[in-house]
Amino acid sequence: MLLAMDRDRYFSHLVETYQHKLYALALGLVGNHQDAEEIVWEAFFSAYQALGRYTVQQVQTLKLRSWMSKIVVNLARNHHRHQNGSCKPAFVSFDTTAVQELVENMEANTCPSPEMEMVSRESRDELYALVAKLPEPYREVVGLHFIYGLQYREIAVLLNYHSVDTVKSQGHRGIQILNQAPEEKEER
Repeated sequence: MLLAMDRDRYFSHLVETYQHKLYALALGLVGNHQDAEEIVWEAFFSAYQALGRYTVQQVQTLKLRSWMSKIVVNLARNHHRHQNGSCKPAFVSFDTTAVQELVENMEANTCPSPEMEMVSRESRDELYALVAKLPEPYREVVGLHFIYGLQYREIAVLLNYHSVDTVKSQGHRGIQILNQAPEEKEER
């Protein structure tokens, strides 16, 4: 891994590789563009500093994707603790089918026209706002699996869960909550 040999020269490759995915993860966890940008910037800053303290061997054995996502998750947790629930994303209405399709097809969504790109961006923003409203364990699993694309096994290691089944259960429950949210709003 070149990053282990020359952090200053190759760190930009790390940023280019992970910036968009980490931003999507952060946005899904906090539901706010500005906060997500700050979290990603802080994650890269923290990673850069940490890499300077690690030995070449430690850097070579890092699983960068999991390591970077762990940094983002921890920063998002800190963000929520500091907000004390005062910064809640606005509720966005979805029908059950739309939530499921958006979550499952986030990366596959291609937009042939500027109009479709705008609709797609608005839908993603609405989804991120909904995910950010989930309770922490569900929010993290849904964000890491459906938005960031980590496997359940990787999420279990990342979040220090003893069971992959627990992670799967939390992901399933998070999706159920997302699907129930529009129904609960309609009942009000």
